[in-house]
Amino acid sequence: MSDNQDIITAENGVVEVVTQHRANGIETQEHEEKQITAIAVSDQPLASVSATGSQTFNLGNYESKRIAVSVTLPCAPSEINQAFDSAFNIINYQMNIRAHR
Repeated sequence: MSDNQDIITAENGVVEVVTQHRANGIETQEHEEKQITAIAVSDQPLASVSATGSQTFNLGNYESKRIAVSVTLPCAPSEINQAFDSAFNIINYQMNIRAHR
């Protein structure tokens, strides 16, 4: 059985995401920091779109590597189709980068 938990904190313009993994009694953590570059404020209602992509690679010798990328983008209701295009472009770009690590 495995459990994952994300802990998100923001301070001084930096967002830190700590993902805690527990599988088969072993606990690990991943840390990622992102600089906040802009915050959008709108008086109009917003929508959001989400996209996820994943791929599993066979490494041989009964081992595999799984890559999963998700993104959620806020958008105006009239821009949902363009936001989905942007979200999947981000997913494809990030999957490509991570597949070659």
